[in-house]
Amino acid sequence: MPPLEATLKPNDRLFFHVSGRGDSGIALGGIMSVKGAGAIPLFQKKEYLTNHEWKACSELDARGLMTITRQILPES
Repeated sequence: MPPLEATLKPNDRLFFHVSGRGDSGIALGGIMSVKGAGAIPLFQKKEYLTNHEWKACSELDARGLMTITRQILPES
């Protein structure tokens, strides 16, 4: 995602949100060895955004978005 450039004057406030398409999938998180059962794969749910884009929004929209957000960590 390219950096966001913005110019602010004294007492100005700008609000932005990141827009993108959400994807999720299953990834192999590890393998556990269980006596008598052999190796058992440990799967984990993975969620991420694709096609990130900064979009301007109003303060009211920003406040609303803060109430419904959930953290999505960047891919490593």
